[in-house]
Amino acid sequence: LITFNKFLVSADRFPYAIFLAAAQMSCSCMLSILLRLLRPSWYPSHTDPERKVNVDRSLVLRVLLPIAACFAVQLILSNMAFMTSSVAFLQMTKEANVVLVYTFSCLCSLETPSWRRALVLLFIVAATAMTIRGEVHLSYSGLAFQILSMVCESLKTTFMSYSLAANGRKLDALTYNLLVAPLVLICLCPSALAL
Repeated sequence: LITFNKFLVSADRFPYAIFLAAAQMSCSCMLSILLRLLRPSWYPSHTDPERKVNVDRSLVLRVLLPIAACFAVQLILSNMAFMTSSVAFLQMTKEANVVLVYTFSCLCSLETPSWRRALVLLFIVAATAMTIRGEVHLSYSGLAFQILSMVCESLKTTFMSYSLAANGRKLDALTYNLLVAPLVLICLCPSALAL
């Protein structure tokens, strides 16, 4: 998918990062719904009485919608980064997500800060910085889009861990996708309509 996005998103072919993200989330929504209809047992948080999670207004507005908003912004920005940067460069910079998720997790008290972990993360940052320096055609706009995308992705991951674990609402991966994909699509619509 990454290689396809890089091929497609360019000034010559398809410079519409928002519409690409919306098309991909539409497919995700439709496939999730289809799979839910065909294999309901694969969605235990939605169908199994013992593991069922109550999907109420609070869960949607206070937990899933903020996650979906971060996801939508992340998709747009990462697709925009493809217009000016190489896939190898973008993938290497994504290694810094580990640092961001750890930092946000410490701020939310999901993790306890540790010197050993900090040193490992410092090594990851140094290795990532060396790859950025080695980029032949560094695009500052591509780097900025990628960094903002990484912040949104890390916030999404941290918020998902914090909010779902704190509420005791453990969603399985397929149910999570079934609930979040339509919300991401809703978050993308205002951006698409503004263009």
